[in-house]
Amino acid sequence: MPARRKPHLEPYEVFRQEKDGDPMRHGGSVMAPDPELALHYARELYGRRQESTRLWIVRRADIGVLDDPDWLQPPLDRSFKKPGGYV
Repeated sequence: MPARRKPHLEPYEVFRQEKDGDPMRHGGSVMAPDPELALHYARELYGRRQESTRLWIVRRADIGVLDDPDWLQPPLDRSFKKPGGYV
């Protein structure tokens, strides 16, 4: 009898909105083999008690990360807009 392989699980990040007009906030993550099951798992964990009005489920690998300090700096010197003036 051939050995059964475990399904490959991926992390999915879940963002939730508590009520209309609220911002989406990170609620947590779920591990699932595909996007459809991730949706079901997220709904079960974050929606079964009606604590969320909206869910976003995003595969963690699809989230872009920007942590380069050069890219995070403003492109122009706008220190004149600060209360103290130019630096």
